[in-house]
Amino acid sequence: MKKTTFKGLGDGVETAGVGRGAGVGAEGGKDETIKSMLSMLGFPPERIKAGIEALNGRAPQLAHPQPQAVARPVDEPLLTPQELCERLKISITSLWRLKPPCLKVRGRKRFCWSEIKEFLASREAMAMQA
Repeated sequence: MKKTTFKGLGDGVETAGVGRGAGVGAEGGKDETIKSMLSMLGFPPERIKAGIEALNGRAPQLAHPQPQAVARPVDEPLLTPQELCERLKISITSLWRLKPPCLKVRGRKRFCWSEIKEFLASREAMAMQA
């Protein structure tokens, strides 16, 4: 059994370390060490549990639900920035100032016409309320 001495701000703390492949008991000790360290850092218990599960190869339970995919018409073509500018009759600079919702396809912005119509309608409604 290895003995390791850690010296920090206070006195030296001596721990008995266990070598690799020592047995099942070593896993629980590691978990407890990780739990105590994370709790000292201020992590909430559910995050600590998820982190321990992830480190042990188990899938952690997600605290936040995954976002649902937006339903789009399947056959609706995606528009390039230039095509969208032509439809809206605005310049490319105005398009980027508008910041409409877009999709990234291979690093390039593409626009769904139905989403753009909803976006513009919501902006118009907000302008009417103000």
